[in-house]
Formats: sequence, structure tokens, C-alpha cells
Amino acid sequence: MGFYNIDFDRFVWQLLPVRRRKAAMFAWLRSLIAPCRDLYTRFLGKRAADLYYVSHNGQVASLEAVLNDWFDNDLRRITITNPVYADPLYLYRKEERKPVSLGKASESAQPYGNKHLWLRSELFTLDSVLFNVNVPNAVTLMAGYDERKLIALIYKYRVAGKRNYQINIS
Repeated sequence: MGFYNIDFDRFVWQLLPVRRRKAAMFAWLRSLIAPCRDLYTRFLGKRAADLYYVSHNGQVASLEAVLNDWFDNDLRRITITNPVYADPLYLYRKEERKPVSLGKASESAQPYGNKHLWLRSELFTLDSVLFNVNVPNAVTLMAGYDERKLIALIYKYRVAGKRNYQINIS
């Protein structure tokens, strides 16, 4: 951050002519540049926040790092996982000679074992949960935990297309 380091006292002292370098003149000029110094400290704070935002993207590891930085900096127990996804089981008629077909109980057993028949609404769709945020119960009991802040951070740092998530407190 060498380019942005400004020592205002040194800067004012060097710009004063040698014959005017008195304590009263120096104090008066310091009071005149106080608003500039205030803007400078705000700028540095905003710059640090922007650099943090730019360095973290919506990838899982980066989103986990952001959430753990805010809520569980010591133990880093907040994780992000994918939801359980079940591959659909497609059923065919026997005449089609495909892998899984419906048969009567008296007929030979299915070579694939017992399979669960999923409804269309149970299968993975665009409106279902795309990722899970797992927050331990111990983190929710901490003084700094705020679920609204957690949701805001997820919305800020998530990938643009990933809008559906679920917060699991365990």
C-alpha cells in the first residue's frame, strides 16, 4: 500500500517555508487540513473493504472463507455443501429392452435391486436448493451472530446464477 501512504504532518512541515516553521503556524495548518485527513482515513477504509470484496468471489472456498471471517474466525466451522441429488430412475416397457422396466412381483427380480420412484416435483429443478450453508449451533449462540447479516453476505458473495440456498443449523 506504499502509493497510498501519506503522512500529512510531514507533508505540511515540508511545504512550510523555513522561516515560518513555528508551532503555532504548524498547528493552524494541521487544523486546516483536518477535513482532508478525515477523507483520507475514510478512503483507506473503503479501499480495504473493496480489496477484500474483489479478492473473494462466489466459489465455495471463498464464500466459506468470508462467512467464517465474519462469524467463526477461530474455529472456521461454517461449511457449504451440495444438496443431496437423486438421479431419476427412468422406467421403460419390456419391449424397449432398456435397463429398468416395471414388472409384476411374480416375475424375475430386477437386476438393479429396489429402486425408489421419484415424482417429477421431487427431482432436481431450477427452483430447488442449489447449495446448503451449514452453520453449527455453537456459532449461532455467539454474540456476533446475526442471521440477517449471514443472508446479506451470502447474497453479496454468491455466484450470480445461484440464487436458491438453504441455511442448516446443526
